[in-house]
Amino acid sequence: MASKHKACGTIPAEKLDSWHLIGGGSFGVIYRARHTDWRLNVAVKKLNSNFSQGLQELLSEATMMDMALPITYVIKLYGMYEGMNNDGSVCHGIVMEYLENGSLDSLQHRVYPLPWELKIRILYEVALGMNRLHSLEPPLLHLDLKPSNVLLDDEFHVRIADFGLSRFRRGASVAAGAVEDYGGTLEYMPPESLTDDIRYRPTQVFDIYSYGILMWAVLTGEVPYSAGAKHDLIKMRIPLGDRPDLDLLEKLGSVEKIDELKALMHRCWHQETSKRPTFRECSMDIENIWTVHKTGITFAVRKVQDILAVPTSHLSSQSFKHYTGNPKYPLRPMPPQPHYPLMYPYQPQYSHPPVPQISAASGYIPIICSNISGMQIGNGNTMHIDNRSQQKEKKKKKKK
Repeated sequence: MASKHKACGTIPAEKLDSWHLIGGGSFGVIYRARHTDWRLNVAVKKLNSNFSQGLQELLSEATMMDMALPITYVIKLYGMYEGMNNDGSVCHGIVMEYLENGSLDSLQHRVYPLPWELKIRILYEVALGMNRLHSLEPPLLHLDLKPSNVLLDDEFHVRIADFGLSRFRRGASVAAGAVEDYGGTLEYMPPESLTDDIRYRPTQVFDIYSYGILMWAVLTGEVPYSAGAKHDLIKMRIPLGDRPDLDLLEKLGSVEKIDELKALMHRCWHQETSKRPTFRECSMDIENIWTVHKTGITFAVRKVQDILAVPTSHLSSQSFKHYTGNPKYPLRPMPPQPHYPLMYPYQPQYSHPPVPQISAASGYIPIICSNISGMQIGNGNTMHIDNRSQQKEKKKKKKK
């Protein structure tokens, strides 16, 4: 039973209300709910009664999450869930940290392109989190690292999620010839895992390869391989050396340190496992790149928050065409976030807002406004309002 799970306590159904469906899969469904005692939102992953892997897999996932609990960039486990299904059967699940900005995958669909500073910080924090997971004793392998399993908090900091396929690296005690399903997401699986070698067992380099594909997806904002490519073809071509479209990388423009990012990506998805770096090496390489870009992160984060804060119904037809996200995907509903006031209108090309120039001769900053009833600048400041343009308009009307 879930209540006997030693890693964490059970959170009964009566402690949760305001249920709202936010996702699902073959395992079951995920809800956002409100914990009545804690007064905060949580995510509840409820297991389908007909899910073949069953409760034991859910408990295994909870154990792994509990082991990773001290790691900053990994989603937090709050406890096990136990409730009742409509047919009277017991329903099990896990209660986790709720991340209001959803997954990296959904963010890339809604905001396209993401600011470079945010892209690099996301890649840096994923590398830091995975490095900690691989540093556990024994190492914890994720085996399904991809944008939909990278969640983001309100400031777009990373939480690595979905340990449904994760497992600890096995030692020599495993029986020879034992068969297990190491299947993740095909586009993110390394070539050695797609062969018919029954002796294959995943190691840390599995996740490193996935991270290389993740880097490509974050840098380009696209999905790897053609949407129409058949799975059998992908499975055949990856072991032959095929990788996502490199031409898209050439169109990224002149971003500082971009060549270093590309070089790391190529090392991560190298055909030879011995040539791939560790996550410790990835963290060190991206830290050097992140140091160059980190000064712009505050503006980048606020800019994306401002974009997400605009309800679709408030967009003009002109701004709407710049706000549809990735043109390959339909616009998805965006929850309004009124606690993030709009600072700047969305610009289709990412750039810092112009800095007003102070006139040395006059000692003031000119501000041009229209249709306003009042303005406050700081505390105790004075402002001279020039009505000359309005007076000219009135004179013209009188002459007519």
